[in-house]
Amino acid sequence: TNLDSDLVLPYLRANFYAARLRGLCFLDTDDEAARAAESLDRFTTTANDARALVKEPRKNNNLPADFFHEELAICDDMIDLLPKKLRNLADEKAKASLASNKRGESPGQLPLEDDEHTKESHQDQDDDTSTVALPAAGA
Repeated sequence: TNLDSDLVLPYLRANFYAARLRGLCFLDTDDEAARAAESLDRFTTTANDARALVKEPRKNNNLPADFFHEELAICDDMIDLLPKKLRNLADEKAKASLASNKRGESPGQLPLEDDEHTKESHQDQDDDTSTVALPAAGA
């Protein structure tokens, strides 16, 4: 990696924050495993780059000894935690798939409601109509 000393920190921080943000994106829960896997890949790349850049001998290497130390510790923690999260997500998906297959549902299909239960809940809603007295316009 050929970066000037003054570009090393912005480069590593940009990759670090991209990894964090990718793992925190909550737009679609269906692709949570894919986002966690991408986040893991970005954390791994960032940690490897940080270690290589800090060790890389240069004439103008002005990097302090504690350079990127906290971020690197977080990268290492995430590299340890994300594979466990990926396994948990895979287990949850397998259990959900197995449970829906036992009920005869296709994955992602909601279970059908019992007709009597549905009628009762709608009837309860109809019986629960109450009126509220509003104050007069000039009061």
